[in-house]
Amino acid sequence: MRLDFNFNIKDLSGNDVLEQGKAIPMKNIFSNALISPAVKIGDVLKKWSLAQRIDKDGLVDIDEADLSLIKQIANEKDVFVPAVQAQLLLYLDSIK
Repeated sequence: MRLDFNFNIKDLSGNDVLEQGKAIPMKNIFSNALISPAVKIGDVLKKWSLAQRIDKDGLVDIDEADLSLIKQIANEKDVFVPAVQAQLLLYLDSIK
């Protein structure tokens, strides 16, 4: 299964959220979250490898174990601001 984290974070009106004039892609947020000390679950080396693959180009081929870990992290409290977490969860829910 392939995930694509190359979508930009949106505000409530559907516009790209900008930082220093540039849109913020989910790949940047999620790859950094994977290696954040706020994420207490999962194997460190597995998270590091996954973060590197996502950061490279936003596309990542994963198996069911990776998807399960990604969904667990996406549901963690205090890792993402609610707007980012909601967009991430909506994307993951669209994956079949």
